[in-house]
Amino acid sequence: MVQSFGDQLGRDGKEGRVFQTRTKKRFRDTVLNHPVSVPRGTLLAVKQFRKTKSPNRILREAVFQQRAAIVGVAPIVVGVHTKEKYIAMEKCDARVIDVYAHQTLPTDLQKMICALMQRLDDEKILHNDGNALNLMLLHNRPVLIDYGFTKALKRGKSNMNITLWMLVRSLVRYGIRAPLMQKCINGQDREIIIHGGERLLRR
Repeated sequence: MVQSFGDQLGRDGKEGRVFQTRTKKRFRDTVLNHPVSVPRGTLLAVKQFRKTKSPNRILREAVFQQRAAIVGVAPIVVGVHTKEKYIAMEKCDARVIDVYAHQTLPTDLQKMICALMQRLDDEKILHNDGNALNLMLLHNRPVLIDYGFTKALKRGKSNMNITLWMLVRSLVRYGIRAPLMQKCINGQDREIIIHGGERLLRR
């Protein structure tokens, strides 16, 4: 469905680059077991991998992202091409680090992020890459991108003390404080925080 790439979004990453593109026509299909409908003129983000990235790893990443997207944790995958080596997805609105640099994250946003971690746990998905650059905003809600390190969640493991732990420490590099997320990591009022986040996500 991607006919051409537009402007590059951000800097080159370890695995490739991300571009934006606009759909030329309406697109409706089932992508990785999820129905997708994209109106004409919709802006998409296209993750273009390096030539050395294997088709199997590209497909694996796309499958994990789509599973997360179905439960509202990630942007929806609208296309994957293992030969051309790209994944096309909903374009996010902003990076959290750009909006909240040198601030304390709003309480509601922290609650929603904690709720996303619980949703991943429930789906037995370990995101496993708590780089703050992967925390985005889409329609005023947080989402996680980049599922290249994602794997099945093993018994006894949790995104709370792996992915969320990494996120909080990565946010510090941008002067961003997240005390409620730290409480969630420590197990303090975790159920209350997650419940509050779920209520916000479902509005």
